[in-house]
Amino acid sequence: MLASNPAKEKIQADLEQPLKITDKAFDTALLIFTANYINNLAILISEAQRISKRLIIIQSTSPVDSYHLLQEKYTPKELEIKLKHLLPKAKFSRKKIGKKELLICLDDRAL
Repeated sequence: MLASNPAKEKIQADLEQPLKITDKAFDTALLIFTANYINNLAILISEAQRISKRLIIIQSTSPVDSYHLLQEKYTPKELEIKLKHLLPKAKFSRKKIGKKELLICLDDRAL
C-alpha cells in the first residue's frame, strides 16, 4: 500500500505502539477500515487523538470478504460498543452505500 501512495513523505508504524509523531501534528486522523484489525484499540484511539485535532473512523458493518473476516478482531457490534466507550463524546452515524453499510465516527475536538 505504501509503495502505491504518491506522497513524498510516508510513515510506516505499528498502530498498537506509541507513534513517533508530535502532538497535534495533523488536523485530521482518518482511520478507514482499520479499527477492527487492531488488538489494542485503546492505544490506536489515544494516539490518533494525540496527533490530531479531529478523528474520523469509517468502518464497514459487514466483512469485505472471507479472508478479512478471519482477520477481524471484533464483530461490527462489538467494535461499535468499544468505540462508543473509548470516544464517549464522538458522533456516530451510519451510511448505506449500495448493499454495504458504513459506521462513521466523528470525534471533533477542534470545534
